[in-house]
Amino acid sequence: MNRDKSKTKSYFLLLLPLALILTTASVFYVSSNLLGSNLGYVIGFSFYYIFWCYGATLALIGKKGFVTLFKEANPLFRKKNWYLIIIFFLIVLGTIMMYLIPSINEATLNLILLAIPIALVHGVGEETLWRGLYIRTFPKNIILGLIYPSIAFALWHLSPQIIFPSENLLAFIASTLFLGLSYAIIAYKTGSIRWIALLHVLGSLLALGQPITTSILSVLGL
Repeated sequence: MNRDKSKTKSYFLLLLPLALILTTASVFYVSSNLLGSNLGYVIGFSFYYIFWCYGATLALIGKKGFVTLFKEANPLFRKKNWYLIIIFFLIVLGTIMMYLIPSINEATLNLILLAIPIALVHGVGEETLWRGLYIRTFPKNIILGLIYPSIAFALWHLSPQIIFPSENLLAFIASTLFLGLSYAIIAYKTGSIRWIALLHVLGSLLALGQPITTSILSVLGL
């Protein structure tokens, strides 16, 4: 019985990216056309967080399983993990260069205050879904536990592009894939999303949670 459940879970995770991309793209498209770009963007991300990031994760592994995703099987900060530590600090440096410097001039008080909870919801939610679930389900399969979800993670970012497209879509997806692979390597080797969730929250916070935060402020008239 447990083996059947495990197989079902594995098949579900293999199909999850396609279902996620199709449903989120539909929500972004329909809601933005009916309610406008900013509200449509907020609704699209709300659906993504509630239904997929947290809903799917909790449905598959439960509250206890969710908590254990943050427990390290192989602690990151050990001498033998020197290459992971280098990747970790390169991500920190890249985050500062890519997000903090470009967004610092837009850092209004309202934007900062809203960016804090958004960064927490966004960073933790995405890491539990795209890294935690796959590494937990495929702990010894580098293709399905690391590479496949990293590619899917990059491709899902096409959905919100329906509303606010990037100037260089190819470069955006490529950079997202590279970042996702970097997160996944650390998670895969440590067996935990503890540090990458922190990195993801930091990156979202330094970027002021944009453009989701600016969309919320616009909807609220602030």
